[in-house]
Amino acid sequence: MSKGYLLNSGGLYGLFELFKGNWILQTVYFVVLFTSIWSNVSIYIIFVFCLLVMLILPIRKYVDKTAVLLGLFSVFYCIPILFAGVSSWFNFASYLLCPVIFYIYGKYVVDKLESPKSIALFFAVSILLFSIVLYMSAIQDITQNGFVNITRSFSIWGMSGGQNSLSATLYGLVASLGLMGLSIIFVRTALPKKLKGMFLLLFVLSMLTVLHLVNRTGIVIAMVSVFCVSVYCSQGKIWRFLIVGLFVFMSFLFLFELNVIDQNVIDAYTNRNGEDSSVSSVGGRWDRWVDGIQNVFRYPLGWDIEVTQYGYAHNLWIDVARVSGILPFLCFLMVTLISYSKLFKLLKLKNMTIVPLLLGLNICFFLSSFVEPVIEAIPLYFYLYLMLWGIQNRVLLRHCNEISLL
Repeated sequence: MSKGYLLNSGGLYGLFELFKGNWILQTVYFVVLFTSIWSNVSIYIIFVFCLLVMLILPIRKYVDKTAVLLGLFSVFYCIPILFAGVSSWFNFASYLLCPVIFYIYGKYVVDKLESPKSIALFFAVSILLFSIVLYMSAIQDITQNGFVNITRSFSIWGMSGGQNSLSATLYGLVASLGLMGLSIIFVRTALPKKLKGMFLLLFVLSMLTVLHLVNRTGIVIAMVSVFCVSVYCSQGKIWRFLIVGLFVFMSFLFLFELNVIDQNVIDAYTNRNGEDSSVSSVGGRWDRWVDGIQNVFRYPLGWDIEVTQYGYAHNLWIDVARVSGILPFLCFLMVTLISYSKLFKLLKLKNMTIVPLLLGLNICFFLSSFVEPVIEAIPLYFYLYLMLWGIQNRVLLRHCNEISLL
């Protein structure tokens, strides 16, 4: 494939490249995303997706050090669960297969799409399908109960009953990916205006959901992603960074001080900051993290929630150690360090269209995973995090092989 193709193709046509030859696999992938919030349904579709990847894709082609470490992580993570008693074999199979499968699928997506515009559109469509049920649920709840939901919970769109209501923590995870959309409008690249508009729409819908649920983490994610992406895109021109930073700060100050945002939202956030789990203690998570890190060494094979007064650590890495011990914790920690070292290498490459998107999404995933029990709360969110790492690692490899995604 010529460099001209890599530079000039893309968009909706480029996304169709995914379906050529493997339309069943891609259709199942998008169905997995659409059913994400219905975990009792998506777990079966995820299993089908894993089987299709193993049957269709050239697995050996994409196996690298990270894939091997993820395989070890899965085995070490699942062994204690097996001995403790498996409540759902489909869920167990997803923990065993999905980390490697989604990572490999991410690498395949880069090879299949090639164009940065197509990969960017793939991100946008994936985020939309992953979050659309939540967006519709939030809009439905706003029309019925007002802009602020002080209970921080509502029923899933299209369903009824308390058993179909999830907490703000889980909804916040689903909404978090769209929060990077605001940062994309500051990216001075060849991305089409319509695609930038789609990312901006995702941001608006995610922020609407976050404010409705009085979610503090979401606001932090939005601001940090804009800050970091704008710094990267400033390319050493500090005046650009200062202008963007000042714009973001003044926008939030203006919205709150002049009551452009509903006063009920401001009051709800003020009340949350007055709780014991205040911002200064990271929403009450600081003590959980300290206790969890200590328990990693006290209980190297993992520990029950009853052992500590804090329960979940609300941190992906520590919760891995809590469930299955230090071995999967070390494997996943190594995968994390390898993946972020490769991201930093990509950040050194200027004028690459896809890098700001990778940076923004990594920020969303990392901050959410750092403060929430991701792998147990919404396993699919964890798998998509690994898929992102597969995409970025493949982009770096292709660049090193002089097949540059500019």
